[in-house]
Amino acid sequence: DGFRFEEGPSGLTRGHTAILGIVHDAGLDGELVAASSKIGIADGSEIHYLDASRIVADALGTRLVSARAKLSLTKLVIDLVRHRKRLDVEDLSRMRELDHLSAEQYARARYGDEAFERVIDPCVRPLVIGHSEELSAADLLYVFSAFMADQDFVAFRDGMGSYPRLLGSRFDATLGAEVIGADEREDGVEVAWRDAKGRLHEEQLAGVVLACDAGA
Repeated sequence: DGFRFEEGPSGLTRGHTAILGIVHDAGLDGELVAASSKIGIADGSEIHYLDASRIVADALGTRLVSARAKLSLTKLVIDLVRHRKRLDVEDLSRMRELDHLSAEQYARARYGDEAFERVIDPCVRPLVIGHSEELSAADLLYVFSAFMADQDFVAFRDGMGSYPRLLGSRFDATLGAEVIGADEREDGVEVAWRDAKGRLHEEQLAGVVLACDAGA
């Protein structure tokens, strides 16, 4: 009926400045459309909706959890304020002191089982595309910091999969290449790569996008 179901990421927030900067530089701004920020959480036959752009107000007002769990969730606000200077979507390594804990371990210990199972885990999984026991506690705090920033959500008109296709059509493409290294310099990036015939190439570029299989 005209709805699109994504198999992977379904959108971006305006906080993804690096990716959106590439979108702008490639002239793809017109391909972006507003995306919904609502998350539906099933409770028996009832669906409770939380709006990511106003997650605190919705979580405190929902009938999904008890008053005790809501009180526990206020600790999440405290944690986000305490770590706000290090919650950088482009560099989660700044939160490495929490990287020894999974999102589930941290949330159950800090906020309790009910808050984790009925609010936190259902919100984290669709935004990070992973299970809380396999994600870092830093991922958990990043997700909610993105929510609480009251940012717009956007997506590509023809699905998120159209992004690499549209981007690829604007640049020269070389298939079967092996990237050996990418070293950041003050004025750009130095990239060493080997083409399909084994020939070595070294180039100075303004920037690079590093990506890998999400399952790797």
